[in-house]
Amino acid sequence: MDGIQDCGSGAVAVSAASGNMSGNELTAKASVVDASGTTVRIGGGARREPFLTSSLRARINAKAQGRYVDSALEQIRKVEQSDIDVATKNAIVATLNRSLAHQLNLEDIAEKAVSSPDLKEDADPGRLDPEWVDKFEEHAGAKYDEDAQCLWARLLTGELNKPGSYSRKSMRILDDMEREDAEAFASLCARCAGGVLPWGERQQLLPLLMEKGQELALPESGLARLKGLGLIEFGNSSGFGMYESMRLGGGGWQVLKVGSRLLGVRFPEGEGFEVTVHRFTRYGEELSQLCDLGCELDRNNLLANKLKQAGGEVVRVMEIESDGRMRYVPL
Repeated sequence: MDGIQDCGSGAVAVSAASGNMSGNELTAKASVVDASGTTVRIGGGARREPFLTSSLRARINAKAQGRYVDSALEQIRKVEQSDIDVATKNAIVATLNRSLAHQLNLEDIAEKAVSSPDLKEDADPGRLDPEWVDKFEEHAGAKYDEDAQCLWARLLTGELNKPGSYSRKSMRILDDMEREDAEAFASLCARCAGGVLPWGERQQLLPLLMEKGQELALPESGLARLKGLGLIEFGNSSGFGMYESMRLGGGGWQVLKVGSRLLGVRFPEGEGFEVTVHRFTRYGEELSQLCDLGCELDRNNLLANKLKQAGGEVVRVMEIESDGRMRYVPL
């Protein structure tokens, strides 16, 4: 996945890099250099022991002491010094380099995940589906870029905290996304009302495009690409048409999570504020957890001001009591 970025404190940036690793330029315990001269870092600093799998932990521990990398380099040297023909030798060395780079990438991602402050104390890697782990390793091992590794580490942390958070198909979609797809998806997430409420319930995500051609419009080509990836759907059921409309604040108080805040909105009877909605699929919902939601709607009270300009009453909800009553302050 190339080029995803969100716009909040949990900023995510993703880019992809690839290339065969050059055995002659490998430096144990320091860096790996690919064929284009790009340095790929090999870990370092304080470590919290990863626990994704026992074999992975053993390889990471060996790497930390230099044995794993030294062993891989020794294999490469033996092949280079052998008497086999040059074409075969180059093919074997390239394969060994790719294998080493893949494993080092994966180990760095695992270290990031288990060292994350977001990792819950009761996270249990034993609950991970072995088939899910296999697919994760297949995708994550190909991530050379630091930002891409951070994103996949964040995904792994989320799965460790709550197995089943990310399906294998969501990982495949994430891996297939181009820069334009990623930017469109991040932009749509930034326009989302909904998400996890303060008391733990999850409000359905509503990506809002309030006025076509205005602040929150997105190119139709980008939206079509997201639909093609299986991240959003158009219309209620038919799947046709670019837009689905709904009204906010009609029929009494409606509570919306917008960025880090809860907004309450209502309009006079029979009125409301019409918005354009693109509903996420299951996979869009899953991958939206990697972005900050609603930051564009929350910016400068954009959604609140739009609602007020349209004649709605808008408040900041401080608390919702068990009987449904709200404690709020006007905006």
